[in-house]
Amino acid sequence: MAETGTRKAESIKKRCCIQCGSRNLDTSFPDYDFICESCGLVVKDISEIDAVQQRRLRATTEADLEQNLQEWSDYSTVTNSTESRIVRAIEILEEVADSLRLSVELRQETAEVYGEAAKAGATDGRATELLVACSIVIASREKQVPRPIVRVARAVGVDEGKLRRIVRAVQPEVKGKQITCPPEDYIGYLSRELALDGSVQSSAEEIIHAANEDGLTTGKSPAGVAGAALYGAAEGSVSQREVAEVAGVSKETIRSRLKELRSGGMLDG
Repeated sequence: MAETGTRKAESIKKRCCIQCGSRNLDTSFPDYDFICESCGLVVKDISEIDAVQQRRLRATTEADLEQNLQEWSDYSTVTNSTESRIVRAIEILEEVADSLRLSVELRQETAEVYGEAAKAGATDGRATELLVACSIVIASREKQVPRPIVRVARAVGVDEGKLRRIVRAVQPEVKGKQITCPPEDYIGYLSRELALDGSVQSSAEEIIHAANEDGLTTGKSPAGVAGAALYGAAEGSVSQREVAEVAGVSKETIRSRLKELRSGGMLDG
């Protein structure tokens, strides 16, 4: 009888990595039985390892053992050559997670988006770094906690223009549609980056609500609108330069949005 998902995960946790002997096996990624946190081995199906292990246990001579070890080496090489990009993708994700304030839930969603892109063939011929950045953007939008594309591009070290293009291309393939987020969805992340308190955040959300009703946010960069609303609500506690930096827009964009908000009566002149 096949093991249930929970029983199988518990069983895997009792094992050692056959490649390095580590017990640090991560079973949290969909579609893969485990990833070794020590050596990076990716195993899609633990039963394939079991078959190799059984043959190894039956080895009675040094020649047999050597042959079985070579068989595992061949299997491992094939597995890693096919899935090494996933290992590298996870490494990149962990490297930038803290700087982009990615929660555990958001990291898992990013990994799932990357997996969906791989299944759809969207990863073929594209740089792993670019695809990880793309997955972060899509996952954060999906969870309604978007990260500005410019910020993601800088953190991962990819070209902003290329990232925008790949997001437009990949997003429909993995989500079936283009996902956009309104300015208010950016408020939480920008507030934390700027160390603004809850009262400023609430005021900025009220400003955006009023601007939405007057149609002032249509066709505008949502991160830019959110940044301008926060700047206005903060009443001088942050600079336009600081806001522009975390929102991933220019100071001129912030000034233009502020002018529109003031003209619309959302901010005092």
